[in-house]
Amino acid sequence: MYIFHGTTLDAAIDIMTRGVDLTKSNERLDFGPDFYTTDNRVFAERTARYRTKKVRGMGSRQSVRPAVVTLECCELNDEELLREVRLRKFVISGISWLEFVIVNRCSNEFVISNQYTNHNKDFKYDIVMGPTADGGIAAIAADFEKRRIKIEADLLRNILPSYGTQISFHTVRSLACIKPIKYDIID
Repeated sequence: MYIFHGTTLDAAIDIMTRGVDLTKSNERLDFGPDFYTTDNRVFAERTARYRTKKVRGMGSRQSVRPAVVTLECCELNDEELLREVRLRKFVISGISWLEFVIVNRCSNEFVISNQYTNHNKDFKYDIVMGPTADGGIAAIAADFEKRRIKIEADLLRNILPSYGTQISFHTVRSLACIKPIKYDIID
């Protein structure tokens, strides 16, 4: 199976030459920190354009270009693989998924002080896969952390539709499941 990672051209070249660097991740992402991919090429292209625009906005050189890395991924329903890696799989975007995403996007201090366990900030899962939320999830997580809202089914209407499946890799062990094949520059 092929999966895609939207990024900048410099980062794509780095992934192809040096491999995935798990330390280059934002702490507050849907499934916890680390390397994110999708099965949706169009969404990966959108992500690449967004990241490039963000880098340009930080005063970086204007020549930064978007790119998509194509990776080969092992079958995530392989029983032998599942004995070696800890996989968390969300089939639908339900309440458990919503809580997992929101709590992962909160600060570590908030998660610890409230004793939340439905998260991956502690890397209990090597690989997590499930629906991709839209950009509105960050604002929902911020409101949750400020105790303005509670996690409930009504929130699901605010973050759908999904943009395909996202698959995140959180440990060195999980990186054995993926192999960068090529990158394409996106115009």
